[in-house]
Amino acid sequence: MSLGKRLLEIRKPTGSTQAEFAEAFGISDRAYKNYELDIREIPLGLAISICEAHKVSLSWLATGIGGKNQQHLQSLIETSMLIVKRFLKLRNHDVSDETEARLVSLLFVYLNEHGASSQKMQDLLLEAALKGVSE
Repeated sequence: MSLGKRLLEIRKPTGSTQAEFAEAFGISDRAYKNYELDIREIPLGLAISICEAHKVSLSWLATGIGGKNQQHLQSLIETSMLIVKRFLKLRNHDVSDETEARLVSLLFVYLNEHGASSQKMQDLLLEAALKGVSE
């Protein structure tokens, strides 16, 4: 999905026309239409303003990767932490806080980019990462 289509996905639930949405951000309706149609690239400052106003992940708007809303990211962080804790506990691994944080970060990035994965895939990823950290 293009950035323009993601902008449309943000605007549509508001019930705003392109002109109304543009006015809310102090730009012309023609400029906004060009962003939605992928004719022109949206300025970073405007993209940030739209994301903040509509509680949308800037990463999702820019790349289409990960979850659309910021609450999704918070949920991924919590899920990553729980999965790493379970993994370490089941294997009786005693690691430093720094190593645990690196594992959580690695798993978070993986889940954000690839979506949900099986427990087996998570375990393989964490085992490989742990092996790399300890070598």
